Amino acid sequence: MEQIDPSIFYQKLQEYVDWCVNFLYESKEDEQLHRFIQNIMGFVIPRNKVCPEHCSPFNFVADSFFDRTSKFLVIANRNGGKTQNFGILNALDALCKRNCEIGSVGAIEDQAKKCYKYTVDIVRKPYFRKLLLKDPMISSTVLNNGSEITILPGTMSGVNGPHPQRTNFDEVELTQWKILMEFMSMAKST
Repeated sequence: MEQIDPSIFYQKLQEYVDWCVNFLYESKEDEQLHRFIQNIMGFVIPRNKVCPEHCSPFNFVADSFFDRTSKFLVIANRNGGKTQNFGILNALDALCKRNCEIGSVGAIEDQAKKCYKYTVDIVRKPYFRKLLLKDPMISSTVLNNGSEITILPGTMSGVNGPHPQRTNFDEVELTQWKILMEFMSMAKST
């Protein structure tokens, strides 16, 4: 068996990551997206649905990332990976979409921080470090492609001011109706 030079391996791996960052969104290819999430980001998102009327967790991630739907409500079992998947989506949107502002809202502060930790753990991976404009802070992560991820509280003042292109609200069932309605008008396309 032939030995592979580690420097060539890492160079090719970085070339693959760079291709994904630049072209994955435009490709609209679910298989490429799943492979990237699993092999580069380090997460396995189930692709099979359990109930006939439901969709798989990966379908939700792919449909959101590829903009196949503008609004959706994710309902899943406890410990079903919803927060993790929102963290993955935040990272995907920030890494693969230039000038993308992302507002990640949590009804509970600890849940927002958990989602942000998933996101930051991804963007701090060695493949993506060169894309970070500065070290991530708890309130905001800025990339050199113009993208920014901001953590917002699930309060009226938290969802009232900003108008990012992408938003998600974790633990939405724990918020007040008027805050949810305000959140629904946050996202604005550019």
